[in-house]
Amino acid sequence: MLPLLDCAPMLHSRDVDETRAFLAKKVIRMEVLGSAASAASIDVRLNGVYLRDTWLGYVAYGTPAQVQFSASSSAWLGREGGQAKSTASASRCGDFWIHIPLRGRFEARTADRVIECDQRCGVVISPHQPQLLRTDADSTRLSLSFRSDAVERQLAALIGDGLAKPIFFDPELRLEQGHGGRLSAILHWAAREFELDALRANRVLAASFEQFVMNWLLLSQPSNYSDAIGKPSRPIAPRDVKRAVEYIHGYLAQPITLPDLVAASDVPGRTLLKHFRDCHGVSPMRYLRYQRLDRVRAELSTGQAPSVAASALRWGLAHAGRFAIDYRKRFGESPSVTLARGRAGS
Repeated sequence: MLPLLDCAPMLHSRDVDETRAFLAKKVIRMEVLGSAASAASIDVRLNGVYLRDTWLGYVAYGTPAQVQFSASSSAWLGREGGQAKSTASASRCGDFWIHIPLRGRFEARTADRVIECDQRCGVVISPHQPQLLRTDADSTRLSLSFRSDAVERQLAALIGDGLAKPIFFDPELRLEQGHGGRLSAILHWAAREFELDALRANRVLAASFEQFVMNWLLLSQPSNYSDAIGKPSRPIAPRDVKRAVEYIHGYLAQPITLPDLVAASDVPGRTLLKHFRDCHGVSPMRYLRYQRLDRVRAELSTGQAPSVAASALRWGLAHAGRFAIDYRKRFGESPSVTLARGRAGS
């Protein structure tokens, strides 16, 4: 079985010095542990996919290793290609990291915590704290990193205020159940979808994925801002919800994020999330998905759409299985039936 994200190799190497040099560009230090035989058995595989503010990667060293991240370590540093942001911007503060074991185990040390990571437990690391990972020879993991400035913008949008202090997350991430288990399953799904190029090929879908995982981090993982995110908010005026709805309809075919809706509605994100549900019965992003499904149905009903897949892609609904399930739930029939009826009547 090929490693996850095998379609996006960053470094495949059996050379210790080459691996160290590659990671050093990202302000990450790696040392081989154990005997000289361990160094000879190194088999590094780093595969990763870059989105706008998120990196999802598969990591394996093939030997016991110690990996040290500093407060400025970033997946974006040393990246080749014209789409990368400037090194100066990326190095202002390091990334937030989520490490989820796929096989074997590793030990994570951050601040005064030591977390044993295996199939039952992962780790969330904040950039303001050094972190140290000690991995077994057979250890492989999925690593997800977020640009710190993107997380800060998202948090500010949720609470409707600037940040008075850095964000620190509880580092322990239980994977057996609850929100940690759901995140692990979603990242496994996303890695497979990236291999098929389904997420990368559609910028609307990619932006939706980024928004989901960033909101998951802020809303589900305990942090020193959890109380601020969850505290009661002022009642929302109907005109504010209306502005968010108008924005959604005006930019339906474009990537839409929570900060976009906060700016359009002029209320804090936590207020918008709560009271949008009060007004429409769903979250803003679920409402957005419903509107895109409605647009697809309208196109299919004319009989002029070249195919179901083409119409779904046009409106950012690229995951065929999930699209078909959501479509049937909403309209009581498959999209192919809608298209066939439209063509028969045209």
